[in-house]
Amino acid sequence: MTGSSRAQVESGSWNLLGAILPEQRGLGDRAMAEARARGWWDPYETEFLRPDGSRLPVRLSTAPLPGAPGRMVVLVQDIAEQREAERRRDLLMREVDHRAKNALATTRAALRLTRAPDIESFVREVDGRIGALAQALTLLSNTQWHGVAIEALLRGELAPFLSTERGEPRAVLQGPPVTIAPTAVQPLAMAIHELATNAMKYGALSQPNGRLILEWGWADPAMEWLALTWREEGGPEVAAPPRNCGFGTRVLQGTVTRQLGGRLEMCWDRGGLVGRIALPAARVVTVAAGAPLAA
Repeated sequence: MTGSSRAQVESGSWNLLGAILPEQRGLGDRAMAEARARGWWDPYETEFLRPDGSRLPVRLSTAPLPGAPGRMVVLVQDIAEQREAERRRDLLMREVDHRAKNALATTRAALRLTRAPDIESFVREVDGRIGALAQALTLLSNTQWHGVAIEALLRGELAPFLSTERGEPRAVLQGPPVTIAPTAVQPLAMAIHELATNAMKYGALSQPNGRLILEWGWADPAMEWLALTWREEGGPEVAAPPRNCGFGTRVLQGTVTRQLGGRLEMCWDRGGLVGRIALPAARVVTVAAGAPLAA
C-alpha cells in the first residue's frame, strides 16, 4: 500500500509521518501533539507520497495500546476508492446542476414565447414542451448521465404512436445502436417533440391513417455525421410550405443549428413533410455502430 517493504519499515528507513506530503505535514504534527497529550489522536485524512512519486489518500486513526502506557496502535486505511467515488459524485452534481439550469432556462423560454389563442391551448403547448424535457431528464437519470440510447429517447417522445393496441403502430423507428451524449439528449428530445407536435396539428399524425417513419444512421463512411430522416405519409396534402414561422419551428431550428451544431432541411413534399437533420457525431454521440444511411 505504501510502496515500501516491511524491512524498510522495521529498519526505520520509512516512517509514517515522513511519508506524508510536505504541504500536509502540519496535520501530522498536530496529531502527534494530541497523542502526547492524551495517548491518541482524532482520525484525519491526508496523502502518502510513495517512493515512485504517486500519491495515496489515507485515513489515519489511533487507539491506545492496552497494558503499554504511552504507546498506541496506528490504523492506516486506504481511501483511494472513497476519494474516487467522491470525485464522481461531485462531477455528477455539477452536471445535474448545469442541466437543471438549462432545463429551467428552456422552460422559461417556452413560457415566454409560446403563443396560443386561449389559455387551454397555451397550457397544452407548454405542458408538452416541459414533458419532453422531463422525459429526457428521466432517461439521463436512469443512466447516471452517461448518455441515452437514441432509440430509447425517440420511443419516449413518440410512445403514443408506437403502440400496437389498435393495430399497426403509426410510427416506425429504424436505425443502428447509437448512444447520444448527455449534453445532446435534452436538445434532441426537444427537436423531436416539436416535429411530433407539428405532425399532430397539421401533418400525418393529425389523420387516422397517417404514419411516420423516422430513420437514423450515418451520413458518411467516416461516421462523422449522424443523419435523422423524419418522413410523414398519409397526412393532408401539402400545397406549399407554411408562410408563418411559429415558436415550435424556431425552437426546432435553434436547437438543431445552435445547440447541436447541426443542419436542418425541411422539404414540404405533396405527400407529407420530410425533415432531414444532420448532427456532428463528435458533439452528439458517445457510442455508435452501424453503416451509413442510404440516401
